[in-house]
Amino acid sequence: MTSTWTTIHLARASLKLGHDVIFIEPWDFSVDSSRGLRARGAFFSGPPPSAAQMVAKLTTRQHRRKMVDISSLDMLMIRAAPLDTTILTFCLIAESEGVSVVNAPRGALAVSHKAWLPTLVDAPIPPTLVTRSHGAATTFFEVLDRDVIVKPARGSGGESVHRVAAGDHEDFLHATESTAARGDGYVVIQAYMPRADEGEVRVVVVDGKPLCAYLRTKNEDAVVHNLRQGGTATAVEVTAEQVSSLEKLRAPLLALGIRFAGVDMIGHEVVEVNALNPGGVFHADRLNGTDYGCEVISRLTRKL
Repeated sequence: MTSTWTTIHLARASLKLGHDVIFIEPWDFSVDSSRGLRARGAFFSGPPPSAAQMVAKLTTRQHRRKMVDISSLDMLMIRAAPLDTTILTFCLIAESEGVSVVNAPRGALAVSHKAWLPTLVDAPIPPTLVTRSHGAATTFFEVLDRDVIVKPARGSGGESVHRVAAGDHEDFLHATESTAARGDGYVVIQAYMPRADEGEVRVVVVDGKPLCAYLRTKNEDAVVHNLRQGGTATAVEVTAEQVSSLEKLRAPLLALGIRFAGVDMIGHEVVEVNALNPGGVFHADRLNGTDYGCEVISRLTRKL
């Protein structure tokens, strides 16, 4: 955990707006037959500490902790990647007790698998195949006849992502086999977009509408544009073409209860949708001198 994490940024924004915040770790949920779903967590209230102070309080585990009845919460925000089905199960229980869960656990489960995005017929995405079949993958690679990106269908942080040159069957076999060994065995084969060399835009989407964005560019030795792997973040404006593309995701996301997402775009095309632990707000604020963190919390709590 670092002070640049969007989780910390949003927690501090919540405190600025006068909300109380409790950090609940995956193993701190419990179900009491007489009291329902409960959890123990680190409780914050009042003026926010600095980001560094908050991280120190959480990582040293010396901050005040308390038990809460989950049904008493106004909102429960899922911040967990990769997928943890136990967390989603507890969030489903919370939802059944009337708690507003962001994002809706059923929707988060669906969108977190990269097989969801290619099902959107009108969505502007690169040619993509999601499969566990080596034969289907090879046929797709041969017919496409261009460089591809191979990545796990469930994964985060840019891990186990490969770029394979057109026609390099040996490298393609290695990439698909090593990637299939991760997650649930499904791999994504996606056409490499030439504009990827210019970087990848992370767009923060709230209730189906783009709020802020920044450009991520990879370091010289990396395959993906990931800040954890040495990438660089720079300020960028969302283009009219990108807004038009994102509009095609709005209805499908809202239908699944996905109110807060990080959408990765190359040019006007969508390459990934992150709904389990969407980041980007911290860097958008850092680069632009804005306060989108408070805007995210304001929008998410406005309907409560």
